[in-house]
This record gives sequence, C-alpha cells and structure tokens, in this order.
Amino acid sequence: MDLLKSIRWALTCTLAFAFSGCIEFEEQTVHWRYFAEENVLLMTCRYGGIYGGEAKKGKKNAEKRPVPKLGDGEIKQLESVMLGGRAFFFNNWIFEFNRKQLEQGLREIGDALEIPKAQIMRLLLQETRVHNLGFYLDEKGRLCGAQTVRISRVKQAVGLANRLVADMLLEKVEDQLNQGDDSSREKKSVPGTSLSPVNLLKRLERVPFERLRLSGITRISGKYRINLVDPEKGSSVWVIEGRKSSGYELLSVNYLRGFARIRKNGQTATVHLQSRLVEVDKEGEGLSLETMKLWASAAQENHPFIRLNSSGIVFQVPIASREFEDFKKQAKLPGGIGITYAEDLLRLNLNQTSTKGGILHKKCFPGYLPNAVKHVRGKYGLRNRAEVEKEMQRFMRLP
Repeated sequence: MDLLKSIRWALTCTLAFAFSGCIEFEEQTVHWRYFAEENVLLMTCRYGGIYGGEAKKGKKNAEKRPVPKLGDGEIKQLESVMLGGRAFFFNNWIFEFNRKQLEQGLREIGDALEIPKAQIMRLLLQETRVHNLGFYLDEKGRLCGAQTVRISRVKQAVGLANRLVADMLLEKVEDQLNQGDDSSREKKSVPGTSLSPVNLLKRLERVPFERLRLSGITRISGKYRINLVDPEKGSSVWVIEGRKSSGYELLSVNYLRGFARIRKNGQTATVHLQSRLVEVDKEGEGLSLETMKLWASAAQENHPFIRLNSSGIVFQVPIASREFEDFKKQAKLPGGIGITYAEDLLRLNLNQTSTKGGILHKKCFPGYLPNAVKHVRGKYGLRNRAEVEKEMQRFMRLP
C-alpha cells in the first residue's frame, strides 16, 4: 500500500495537478511566513537550475544527452508560468497552484458548490496571488527563477481543508471495504459528499480475524472448501473457492502445509489449520485494519489534521505503526519539515520564527543543462540577482 500517496493526497486537499512536461529545476527553496493577526501566508519560491528535461528521454540510466535548445512543449510551459497564476512546490511533493486548472475543476463540479472541495478551490482562487519576479543567473551560472505567493484568509482555508481531508480519508476506507464486493458499488457515495464515520466504524468492527481458526480443508469437484470457526461465538462457516460466504472470500489454499488465505471487507489474512492464531497480511496494497479504524475515529471526532498558529504549521494524521514504517521508507521530505510519531499519530512540523518565518529546501531534478538560457534571455530577459534577492526580502516583511 502506498501510504505516501494517501498522505500527499490529504496534504494537497485534491488540489495537486501533475507538472505534465519537461521543464525541470535542480532544487527549490521556499521561504514562508504566516502572519497570525493578519491571517496571511507569504511565500517566496526560488527555483535553482532551470532547464529543459528532454535530455532525460531515452534508456533508463543512460548518459544524459546534451540538448542545445528547448522543445515546443517546454516553451509553452514557460509561457504558462510567465502569464501568472501558476507556482510549483518541490516537483509537486506538496502541491502545485494552477489557477486555470482550479477554475476548470470548479466548472466540472457544477452545482455542488457547497461541498468542502468546491469551497476551498473557490477560496484559493479568490485569495491567492502569484507574482513572477523573473529569471536570473546564480553564482554558479545556472538559470534560476523566483516568484512571490500571497494567500489571505488562511484560517478559513485550513478549516475547509480539515473537513476535506476527513472526507477523503473516509473515502479511502470505504473504497477498501468495498474492494471486490460488486454489490457495494451501487451503494458507493457520491464523490465529494461526506460519508458516515459511524457506519464505517461499524463495518470495520465486522473484521474479526483475530478470533478465527481453520478447522478443515477439503476439495470437491476441483474447488477447495474451508471451514472457518469462531471459538468465541461457537459458530463456523464453510467458504467455497469462487464464492462468498458471510462476507468471506477464499483467495488461496496450501493443502499440504494446512493454511488458507482469506479476505473480508478489504482485509486479507492467513489462517492456519487447527490454530487459534491468524496472521493478518503485513504486505500488500491495503490499509491495515488499525489505520482504517483510526481514520474513521478521527473523522468522527473532528480531528484537526492541519493546525496553524504563530509558531508554524502542523500536519497530523493518525496511522498504525506498520504504515508509519512504510512512510519513513518512502518519504523524502524537504529540509525544514520535522517528523515525529507517538501514540499512533504522525506529525509533520513546519516551524517558523516570529521575525523570519520558516525555510524549506529540496533537491528536485539533478542534472542541470544550460539549454534554456538562450531562449529565456531572448524572450524574457535576465535580471540582476541582487535585485531579485532584495525584492524577495522586502516581500517577506509585508503582511
């Protein structure tokens, strides 16, 4: 299960749009500052080492071919940025702000303008201002660019984002519970509307793998049949290969070694013959039962997934230890984000000082080539680096 994808999904509040092209940058630094009294978030985005990525095409791990100039697609990408209303954050690890795509998203939502997704999209369109400071060469001679971003009414955006994150995590839980259940597809909720965490918690309680044992295995007419026993209830059920019984599905059988793999409500497990133990799968694409329960409970309790104050920003999501270990292996966080885990709660901390704010930095696309310098110099011009630096410093002092 790619938990990192789910965490990104929650962080972006569905506003992440892929950077579908080949303009790349070696690194990015984001200087941010939240003014609590004014309820304003300011950011400067510095893109270091901008180049055309066409040189990366070809065989995997092949030596990069030098490309002397930008392709048509890359030129159009630069134009879309220079027209304003578009800013990238760490090759979209966090998100991309794209005004045109947000406007398109609102049009697609249509009349459902009161759902949190539509509300936050509309608020960001109204309250976000992106300004291009232009291009310049850094001390290494690399092509660089800079932008300023101003977002007002940030507390309102965070409030909507918390509602949206809760809805999205519940959708992930429901999708897994409905996996492989054709009858549940007709009951699936309308996208963007709130699910009932209470109902999902009730469904999650009906996954009692820890009580099961396997009392028998047989094969009739080429199909395996297993007998699952619940010792605490004193009940049993026969599950036939290719059918469902009491919600259980038989995935595979190892007759010689005496165990079977079963699935119910999106969870898979290995049950052993004459054993009161069951091994819930540790690998695979599904969320753990524990994490699904944590997400449903958090939504029910109006858990603040995002917290914002004068000290900084905290993203906090409850997950089981299994998913946290997966997250640690996969996540490549920008510098400036602290990570903690305690009592089933993952926290990503972005701290700021009262006078300077906070700084995030990340290596993005290594392998800079000077193949965009000529085009940018000819069409947009290159600014003095010191002047750009001063403008960014002035911007961060103004709420």
